[in-house]
Amino acid sequence: MVIAPGGDSSLVFEIPIDSKYSEGEYTVELTVRCSNTSISRLRKFKVLMGVSVVSVSLEKDRLYLNDTGSLYITLMSVRNANLTLVASYYNENRFVKNTTIPVTVTEGTQVVKVPLLTEIPGNYTLKYRVSLLGVGISGGGEVHYTVLSPPSITNISVVGGEKGGLYSTFRRIIPIPKNREFFSTT
Repeated sequence: MVIAPGGDSSLVFEIPIDSKYSEGEYTVELTVRCSNTSISRLRKFKVLMGVSVVSVSLEKDRLYLNDTGSLYITLMSVRNANLTLVASYYNENRFVKNTTIPVTVTEGTQVVKVPLLTEIPGNYTLKYRVSLLGVGISGGGEVHYTVLSPPSITNISVVGGEKGGLYSTFRRIIPIPKNREFFSTT
């Protein structure tokens, strides 16, 4: 840009904000050079996506095998937007699967329901991330829940009695979880 001498001039510039900028505060330095003089100005600005995670709650933190349960994520939005919610499931710190849920938000609050995996017993960690234009918005995190399995009979053997007789004594081996969570009353 070339400015002719003779008075004050206003400088107007625009900074395009695209998906490489996440929410936060940024500083821009503008430098104007004229022959042997330069003037620099610093300006701070905030980038806000207009969508945030307000709260997260588990329907239940202890479920039985093949039970149903959900994670509820409450979003607050000041705009209409198409979001992506990615839920990553880990059982005993081993990756199980990712689930991607498209979410369309309008101005106000909206609750997103994320199903919990319960097909395999164990201690689960569900890590979630909400993104707009591929950029994560504030409020991603993780929750923990446990899937319990009932006791099962794994081995039956005869330890007494007569062969071919009607009565025999059986020994049952029933594995019970070490921390006895199956018998919890909660």
